[in-house]
Amino acid sequence: MPPERQIRVLIVDDEDDGRYLIDRFIIERGGQSVMAKSAAEALQVLARQRVDIIVSDVGMPDMDGYELIRRVRKAGAASNTMAIALTAYARAEDRQRALLAGYQMHLAKPVDPRELIAGIASLLNLRAGAPGS
Repeated sequence: MPPERQIRVLIVDDEDDGRYLIDRFIIERGGQSVMAKSAAEALQVLARQRVDIIVSDVGMPDMDGYELIRRVRKAGAASNTMAIALTAYARAEDRQRALLAGYQMHLAKPVDPRELIAGIASLLNLRAGAPGS
């Protein structure tokens, strides 16, 4: 991750192991994470603080990750935040569904730490090069 400033990542996963594993990847690379165990909790976090990127599981009870990102995209200061969908479903249709919902990237679980960190760096570089950023 870029060393010039600490990157803040919102990790959304209803499984403790998944959240803590991704948290470890982020911290080991010098980032900072905020964790949410549900989509509703993630929306509360986003209402209170800014994050650079959202990494969210899509298969969660009550409100899934697809609905989470749709709500993020519709309103609030976080509407332009880059986001990565994590899912055990890795078919082309699943990737397309995640991208259409509002994620910029789709990664299969179990996530490879190098792939996740490279994906975060790629999206942050993409956002840095976007007009008005």
